[in-house]
Amino acid sequence: MYKIINLNVNKDERGQLIAIESNRNIPFDIKRVFYIFNITHDAKRAQHANMKAQELILCLSGCCEISLDNGKGKKINITLSKKNEAVYVEPKIWVEIFNFSKDCLLLAMSDIFYERKYQIRDYQEFIRQ
Repeated sequence: MYKIINLNVNKDERGQLIAIESNRNIPFDIKRVFYIFNITHDAKRAQHANMKAQELILCLSGCCEISLDNGKGKKINITLSKKNEAVYVEPKIWVEIFNFSKDCLLLAMSDIFYERKYQIRDYQEFIRQ
């Protein structure tokens, strides 16, 4: 359903660097990258299941919570706040992102280009799948 990926932090006297590399430290080819910012605290994002896409989600600044649901009674809540920690989400998982800090900057990557037809946005339809 998901996996926490701890990204390697390279640091020296100049600062820190984290590299994200297709099929090396994440398990797919990156085809799409997007980020979300200036999010209101009470907003809920995602609220859908990607039926084909694998995703990697990480918080570059601030923090937020992610709820993952496989539609068969297994639901996980994760707090994202560490800059070197990412959540890998398999296809066919309902994702909700919420409880954003004021300074939250959320980055997501996917192995497919965006096509709405690959998303289910109605939870009842999702659990019938």
